[in-house]
Amino acid sequence: MNGMSLIRPLSPRNALTWSWLLVWSLVAFIWAFAEAVWFFIMVDVLISLAVMRFGVLRAMVPTLAALIGALLGGIVLYQWAQVNPETVRAFILTVPGITEELLRTVSVDMADEPLDALFLGGFTGVPFKIFAATAYEAGIAPLQEFLQPASMARLSRFVAVVAVSGVLRFLLYTRLRRVGLMRLTLFIWVVFYAWFGYVFWNIV
Repeated sequence: MNGMSLIRPLSPRNALTWSWLLVWSLVAFIWAFAEAVWFFIMVDVLISLAVMRFGVLRAMVPTLAALIGALLGGIVLYQWAQVNPETVRAFILTVPGITEELLRTVSVDMADEPLDALFLGGFTGVPFKIFAATAYEAGIAPLQEFLQPASMARLSRFVAVVAVSGVLRFLLYTRLRRVGLMRLTLFIWVVFYAWFGYVFWNIV
Protein backbone atom coordinates (compact mmCIF):
# COMPACT_ATOMS: atom_id res chain seq x y z
CA MET A 1 0.00 0.00 0.00
CA ASN A 2 1.32 3.41 -0.92
CA GLY A 3 1.97 5.50 2.17
CA MET A 4 0.43 8.53 0.52
CA SER A 5 -2.92 6.74 0.35
CA LEU A 6 -3.14 6.96 4.14
CA ILE A 7 -3.47 10.75 3.88
CA ARG A 8 -7.09 11.49 3.23
CA PRO A 9 -8.06 14.83 1.71
CA LEU A 10 -10.47 17.01 3.64
CA SER A 11 -14.08 16.77 2.67
CA PRO A 12 -15.54 19.98 1.16
CA ARG A 13 -17.42 20.60 4.40
CA ASN A 14 -14.32 20.21 6.58
CA ALA A 15 -12.27 22.30 4.19
CA LEU A 16 -14.84 25.09 4.46
CA THR A 17 -14.86 24.81 8.26
CA TRP A 18 -11.07 25.13 8.44
CA SER A 19 -11.12 28.00 5.99
CA TRP A 20 -13.51 29.85 8.28
CA LEU A 21 -11.35 28.92 11.27
CA LEU A 22 -8.38 30.60 9.61
CA VAL A 23 -10.45 33.73 8.97
CA TRP A 24 -11.65 33.77 12.58
CA SER A 25 -8.07 33.23 13.77
CA LEU A 26 -6.83 36.20 11.75
CA VAL A 27 -9.59 38.38 13.18
CA ALA A 28 -8.80 37.10 16.70
CA PHE A 29 -5.12 37.96 16.23
CA ILE A 30 -5.87 41.50 15.02
CA TRP A 31 -8.55 42.06 17.65
CA ALA A 32 -6.35 40.85 20.53
CA PHE A 33 -3.43 42.96 19.31
CA ALA A 34 -5.66 46.04 19.09
CA GLU A 35 -7.11 45.36 22.54
CA ALA A 36 -3.66 44.96 24.06
CA VAL A 37 -2.65 48.34 22.66
CA TRP A 38 -5.81 50.49 22.91
CA PHE A 39 -9.14 48.89 21.84
CA PHE A 40 -11.50 48.51 24.82
CA ILE A 41 -13.81 45.63 23.76
CA MET A 42 -12.36 42.32 24.91
CA VAL A 43 -11.37 39.62 22.44
CA ASP A 44 -13.21 37.29 24.81
CA VAL A 45 -16.33 38.18 22.80
CA LEU A 46 -14.88 36.59 19.68
CA ILE A 47 -13.44 33.61 21.57
CA SER A 48 -16.82 32.76 23.12
CA LEU A 49 -18.51 33.09 19.73
CA ALA A 50 -15.87 30.79 18.22
CA VAL A 51 -16.73 28.13 20.79
CA MET A 52 -20.40 28.35 19.87
CA ARG A 53 -19.59 28.29 16.15
CA PHE A 54 -16.89 25.62 16.00
CA GLY A 55 -16.90 23.75 19.31
CA VAL A 56 -14.32 23.77 22.10
CA LEU A 57 -11.42 21.98 20.41
CA ARG A 58 -11.51 23.88 17.11
CA ALA A 59 -12.07 27.17 18.94
CA MET A 60 -8.61 26.74 20.46
CA VAL A 61 -7.15 27.74 17.09
CA PRO A 62 -8.47 31.35 17.19
CA THR A 63 -7.85 31.33 20.94
CA LEU A 64 -4.13 30.70 20.40
CA ALA A 65 -4.12 33.33 17.65
CA ALA A 66 -5.62 35.77 20.16
CA LEU A 67 -2.91 34.87 22.67
CA ILE A 68 -0.18 35.65 20.14
CA GLY A 69 -1.85 38.92 19.17
CA ALA A 70 -2.25 39.98 22.80
CA LEU A 71 1.39 39.24 23.61
CA LEU A 72 2.63 41.12 20.54
CA GLY A 73 0.50 44.10 21.53
CA GLY A 74 1.92 43.87 25.04
CA ILE A 75 5.45 43.85 23.64
CA VAL A 76 4.72 47.01 21.64
CA LEU A 77 3.52 48.89 24.73
CA TYR A 78 6.33 47.53 26.90
CA GLN A 79 9.00 48.63 24.43
CA TRP A 80 7.32 51.97 23.85
CA ALA A 81 7.10 52.62 27.60
CA GLN A 82 10.78 51.79 27.89
CA VAL A 83 11.62 54.58 25.43
CA ASN A 84 8.94 57.17 26.21
CA PRO A 85 6.92 56.34 29.35
CA GLU A 86 5.10 59.68 29.57
CA THR A 87 3.75 59.41 26.02
CA VAL A 88 2.53 55.87 26.66
CA ARG A 89 0.90 56.96 29.89
CA ALA A 90 -0.96 59.76 28.12
CA PHE A 91 -1.95 57.37 25.33
CA ILE A 92 -3.31 54.76 27.76
CA LEU A 93 -5.32 57.39 29.60
CA THR A 94 -7.35 57.99 26.43
CA VAL A 95 -8.87 54.51 26.80
CA PRO A 96 -12.36 54.65 28.38
CA GLY A 97 -12.30 53.53 32.01
CA ILE A 98 -8.56 53.94 32.60
CA THR A 99 -7.54 56.52 35.20
CA GLU A 100 -4.33 57.78 36.79
CA GLU A 101 -5.27 56.04 40.01
CA LEU A 102 -5.67 52.72 38.23
CA LEU A 103 -2.28 53.14 36.54
CA ARG A 104 -0.59 53.83 39.89
CA THR A 105 -2.30 50.86 41.56
CA VAL A 106 -1.28 48.45 38.82
CA SER A 107 2.30 49.76 38.82
CA VAL A 108 2.60 49.10 42.58
CA ASP A 109 1.02 45.64 42.27
CA MET A 110 3.35 44.75 39.39
CA ALA A 111 6.41 45.79 41.39
CA ASP A 112 5.34 43.56 44.30
CA GLU A 113 3.98 40.41 42.64
CA PRO A 114 3.86 40.60 38.82
CA LEU A 115 2.43 37.11 38.29
CA ASP A 116 -0.30 37.57 40.89
CA ALA A 117 -1.11 41.04 39.57
CA LEU A 118 -1.46 39.78 35.99
CA PHE A 119 -3.59 36.80 37.00
CA LEU A 120 -5.89 38.82 39.24
CA GLY A 121 -6.10 41.60 36.66
CA GLY A 122 -7.14 39.14 33.99
CA PHE A 123 -10.07 37.95 36.08
CA THR A 124 -11.12 41.26 37.64
CA GLY A 125 -11.42 43.36 34.52
CA VAL A 126 -8.18 45.34 34.70
CA PRO A 127 -7.04 45.82 31.07
CA PHE A 128 -3.92 43.91 30.06
CA LYS A 129 -2.61 47.05 28.32
CA ILE A 130 -2.08 48.74 31.69
CA PHE A 131 0.22 45.94 32.86
CA ALA A 132 2.20 46.13 29.61
CA ALA A 133 2.49 49.91 29.84
CA THR A 134 3.61 49.97 33.49
CA ALA A 135 5.76 46.83 33.68
CA TYR A 136 9.08 48.49 32.83
CA GLU A 137 8.40 51.39 35.19
CA ALA A 138 7.65 48.83 37.91
CA GLY A 139 11.13 47.36 37.44
CA ILE A 140 10.16 44.27 35.47
CA ALA A 141 13.04 43.88 33.03
CA PRO A 142 14.23 42.57 30.67
CA LEU A 143 11.24 41.91 28.43
CA GLN A 144 11.27 38.15 29.15
CA GLU A 145 10.49 38.87 32.80
CA PHE A 146 7.22 40.42 31.66
CA LEU A 147 6.39 37.95 28.88
CA GLN A 148 6.56 34.84 31.05
CA PRO A 149 3.85 35.81 33.57
CA ALA A 150 1.92 37.66 30.85
CA SER A 151 1.76 34.51 28.71
CA MET A 152 0.52 32.39 31.60
CA ALA A 153 -2.04 34.99 32.69
CA ARG A 154 -3.45 35.62 29.19
CA LEU A 155 -3.62 31.91 28.38
CA SER A 156 -5.41 31.17 31.66
CA ARG A 157 -7.94 33.93 30.99
CA PHE A 158 -8.65 32.77 27.43
CA VAL A 159 -8.91 29.10 28.41
CA ALA A 160 -11.35 30.07 31.15
CA VAL A 161 -13.51 31.83 28.55
CA VAL A 162 -13.38 28.74 26.34
CA ALA A 163 -14.30 26.49 29.28
CA VAL A 164 -17.28 28.58 30.41
CA SER A 165 -18.50 28.94 26.83
CA GLY A 166 -18.04 25.20 26.30
CA VAL A 167 -20.19 24.36 29.32
CA LEU A 168 -22.91 26.72 28.08
CA ARG A 169 -22.72 25.14 24.62
CA PHE A 170 -22.96 21.64 26.07
CA LEU A 171 -26.01 22.52 28.17
CA LEU A 172 -27.95 24.42 25.51
CA TYR A 173 -26.86 23.08 22.13
CA THR A 174 -29.77 20.67 21.68
CA ARG A 175 -32.26 23.47 22.34
CA LEU A 176 -30.69 26.41 20.54
CA ARG A 177 -28.29 24.85 18.06
CA ARG A 178 -25.35 26.85 16.74
CA VAL A 179 -27.05 30.02 15.49
CA GLY A 180 -29.19 30.31 18.61
CA LEU A 181 -26.16 29.94 20.84
CA MET A 182 -24.27 32.63 18.96
CA ARG A 183 -27.22 34.99 19.28
CA LEU A 184 -27.48 34.25 23.01
CA THR A 185 -23.75 34.86 23.44
CA LEU A 186 -23.96 38.20 21.64
CA PHE A 187 -26.94 39.18 23.78
CA ILE A 188 -25.01 38.36 26.97
CA TRP A 189 -22.08 40.49 25.84
CA VAL A 190 -24.34 43.39 24.85
CA VAL A 191 -25.95 43.29 28.30
CA PHE A 192 -22.52 43.10 29.93
CA TYR A 193 -21.17 46.12 28.08
CA ALA A 194 -24.38 48.07 28.60
CA TRP A 195 -24.04 47.42 32.34
CA PHE A 196 -20.34 48.27 32.25
CA GLY A 197 -21.00 51.52 30.42
CA TYR A 198 -23.74 52.48 32.86
CA VAL A 199 -21.53 51.77 35.87
CA PHE A 200 -18.55 53.51 34.27
CA TRP A 201 -20.40 56.72 33.49
CA ASN A 202 -21.95 56.80 36.95
CA ILE A 203 -18.56 56.41 38.56
CA VAL A 204 -17.09 59.15 36.41
